[in-house]
Amino acid sequence: MHLIDLSFIVGAALLLPIAGQMLLKPPMDVVDELLDNTLTASDKASAALLHIIYIDWGKNICFHMLLPLYAAFMAPVSAKKPIACILMLNALWALFVAHGLASPTHMDKPYPERLYANPMVVAICGGNIAALLLGIMCLRSSKAKRA
Repeated sequence: MHLIDLSFIVGAALLLPIAGQMLLKPPMDVVDELLDNTLTASDKASAALLHIIYIDWGKNICFHMLLPLYAAFMAPVSAKKPIACILMLNALWALFVAHGLASPTHMDKPYPERLYANPMVVAICGGNIAALLLGIMCLRSSKAKRA
């Protein structure tokens, strides 16, 4: 087992609290809690936001939980680095979207404070990115092992 396998498992495990909450409560309520209850009634009724939460977000959480587990236990070593890069880009995008949703209610605050307005989102996405980056940096190619 490589360090990148452990980082895949850690990345998937970081999403377990959110996935568990989404199974127990309506997803829109979970997102509103993650964003410090900043969604208004009109936001919650928005067709675009409903689509994002129910379709895109649910798909991304499944993607971010199942693909790392596949990569950790079944994928060949040569496929692990591209999979980790895809997952890192997806986590960066999720961090950007969460920041964009939370920023309008914190416009009077300085940018770094707005960026880290929700420590849970930063910890989940940032932890996932850090774990995957560490795994990529420590992964040697199969050619280097033979030499």
